[in-house]
Amino acid sequence: MTDANGNSHEVKYVGGNVYWRSYIRSIVFGKNIVSIGGPDGEADGAFSSCYELTEVTLNAKLETIGRSAFQNCTYLRNINLAEMKNLKTIKYSAFMDADRLPPITLPSSVTTMEDRAFWGIDSLKSFTFASGSRLTAIPTNCFAHCASLETLTLPDGIQTIGAEAFYSCASLTEITFGTQLTSFANNWSLFGYCQKLRKVVLPGATFPFTGSFWLPDDCTLHVNPALLNTYRESEFTRNYHVMALGQPTDFSVTTTAGGQLQSKVEAIGLANNVLSLTVSGPLNGTDIDYIHVAMPNIEVLNLTNASIVAGGDSYHQWNVSANGTATIETYYGPWNTEADVVGYAMFYNMPTLRSLLLPKGITKIGEYACAQDRNQTFKLKHIDIPAGVTEIGHHAFYYSGIEEVTIPAGITRLEEYTFWHCHT
Repeated sequence: MTDANGNSHEVKYVGGNVYWRSYIRSIVFGKNIVSIGGPDGEADGAFSSCYELTEVTLNAKLETIGRSAFQNCTYLRNINLAEMKNLKTIKYSAFMDADRLPPITLPSSVTTMEDRAFWGIDSLKSFTFASGSRLTAIPTNCFAHCASLETLTLPDGIQTIGAEAFYSCASLTEITFGTQLTSFANNWSLFGYCQKLRKVVLPGATFPFTGSFWLPDDCTLHVNPALLNTYRESEFTRNYHVMALGQPTDFSVTTTAGGQLQSKVEAIGLANNVLSLTVSGPLNGTDIDYIHVAMPNIEVLNLTNASIVAGGDSYHQWNVSANGTATIETYYGPWNTEADVVGYAMFYNMPTLRSLLLPKGITKIGEYACAQDRNQTFKLKHIDIPAGVTEIGHHAFYYSGIEEVTIPAGITRLEEYTFWHCHT
């Protein structure tokens, strides 16, 4: 820049509150600019509320994006953040409510993000940390109210998570933390109003929770196997589904006699980790109870090539807590298995189950056989009723979530309330 006296000056900083901002549509930063918001980035709101701004081209030397620099730039759709290899600091509320930002890749050079850096960006579906990220902390409210953010994988170097960091991320389904995570601040509000969150990955060797927090009932914590029991027993996490990382989740076993299911499954891995179980061969009452007690996370149960046989221990009707812990319902049962019969309440109260394929040789489905406690939220969407079934008892699919079912031509008895309250 040249002044009125013809002297040249190197412009290194953009201050706060740039005037006539309402008319700015595009910004290209000069090659020597190192900071937005004055030399330390503390000058507030350089380009905040530039409602006409759609495009920003940052320069290679830029180190600091200052406080509220692009806050409320609601039409900003294009910014070359990923190319900023010297960027170190993103200050408080720098991109807050910049509602139309595209997917963001944060350069590895960034060492500091301050509170609310990306708060309330409605359009943001993807946020990626470049390989080799130097960040060690996610600050308070950093991604709060990013309503479109679907998945997030944090760098290994992240050690602490600020309060309400992911609060009200309404579309978030999965989040993966790094191996060096040691603590969460203000645990209780960490995931508030993240209703779609189904998977939280915690690979670190340190248990990070120091207080209670909220997750949807069917969200699962995938944790370091060495801390599996810690997560299961802690007052802060014992009410959630917990699985060990690195363990198999799809199990396929063959039995030659009833009562073998436990030994066959545990020869493969942890029953608690079973998401999908395919069984060929006989199952008796002992096996049915084992599925209920040992597999709180099971989603798919394929018994097409299995058979129900008499014998073994009597099986029970089960009550299930929010984290999948099963306890015996003492008022009803127990019952003995009968050959080729899906008996009374045999698969009752399996709230994580989404698909059930019954043995192709069965002839009868008993009362409440695949029903759900009305106080649970049943996920069962798909069930096959084999062609040989001739009788289905009352309330057999009561309060399940099945969406479509084909009734075999050979059915001679279909009792009342069979599909009552099949909510989807």
